[in-house]
Amino acid sequence: MNSRDKEIGYWDFWNIKSRLGALDPTAAQVGEVISGEMLSLSISNPRFLEVGCGTGWMAEQCVRRGGYLGLDLSPKAIEVAQKRVPGARFCVTDFVTWDPKVERFDIL
Repeated sequence: MNSRDKEIGYWDFWNIKSRLGALDPTAAQVGEVISGEMLSLSISNPRFLEVGCGTGWMAEQCVRRGGYLGLDLSPKAIEVAQKRVPGARFCVTDFVTWDPKVERFDIL
């Protein structure tokens, strides 16, 4: 198994085992702060890019405000995220090598 496969395996395990239940208090607090900041911005219909979106818990907040694309290395996490937030777009990819083509985002 190469190092990339090991990394993907780690994130598959971490996302599925650690994030399918309720968020831990620290993650929930971070999510509340980020959501508050997003709501305070005066951008109409913003386009969000989330790198390391995991199982989509933050996507639920973002997609209510505008367009959303979540990236993650974990195929298992993306599978959960797509079911959790059908109105959002998700992609299994490595952000370091990802080519956004002509897409533009307002909030990263």
